Amino acid sequence: MKIRNGFISNSSSSSFILKKKNLTKEQIHKIHNHIEIAEQIAIEKGIEKGHYGYEFYGLFDTYDKWEIKELESIICCYVSMNNLELDSFIVNELGVNIDDIFEKSEYDDYSDGEIERIDNQITLEDTQTKINRIKSK
Repeated sequence: MKIRNGFISNSSSSSFILKKKNLTKEQIHKIHNHIEIAEQIAIEKGIEKGHYGYEFYGLFDTYDKWEIKELESIICCYVSMNNLELDSFIVNELGVNIDDIFEKSEYDDYSDGEIERIDNQITLEDTQTKINRIKSK
C-alpha cells in the first residue's frame, strides 16, 4: 500500500482510502455529507452558485456526490466524474491529516474482498499499536 504524498487530480474519476483512526465523529459525518457541507462553506465564503455550480475545490453542484463506503478502520471514497476535489476539501476545510489519506488510483481494480483485507490490515496495525502502548506502561 502506498502512502499518499500529494493530492490526486484527475479530470474524470478519482478515488482514495482514508484511515478513520484520527477522525472525529463530526469529520466522518461531514465526509458522508460532503456536498451539503461544501455548499454551506462556499456560501459562507461568499461564493455564489453559477450556471454550472460552485467554483470551490473545483466546479461542483449538488449532484456531484462521491460514493462513500465506510468500514471499521477505513473510508473508501470514489467518484466517476471528479468535480468536487474531495481530498483537498477534507484536508483544508475539515482538518483531516493528509497522512491519513492513502492513494488508490483505480478503485474498480479492488474487489470488496481486497477492500476488506485493507480494512482488516489497518485494524490489526491499530490494535497492535494499542497493545504495544499498554505493554510499555
